[in-house]
This record gives sequence, structure tokens and C-alpha cells, in this order.
Amino acid sequence: MDRPEKQIYKVSDAATLLKVHRNTIRRWCDQGTLPSVRTLGGHRRILHADVVTLLASRHSTAGER
Repeated sequence: MDRPEKQIYKVSDAATLLKVHRNTIRRWCDQGTLPSVRTLGGHRRILHADVVTLLASRHSTAGER
């Protein structure tokens, strides 16, 4: 089994982990908030490390409100 830091997520999987809608993930990718790569078929893929980084930044800013 791959180590979590080597995992690559589909948009729907990242949305589930981050508890947001798939369109939010797409928007974040378009804005550069969440880095992603495209497959040869044009589908987005998101690295586990980038999901963890975004989660950490969301939790740290949530405490500042």
C-alpha cells in the first residue's frame, strides 16, 4: 500500500476529505489555492501533501476569526 504522502486524490476524494463541494475544489485549483495536476485525459489530481497543507491552513485561520 502507498504511504499517505504519496497518494493522489481525485476531485471528489479531495472534496470529501476537506468537507466541501467538488466545485469548491475545482475553484481552489483554478485560483491556485490548491495545487493540482491534470491527467492525459484532462482530469485533475491532487497530492495528499497539498490536501494536508490546505487543511492545516484552514484550521489555523479558523482560530483567528
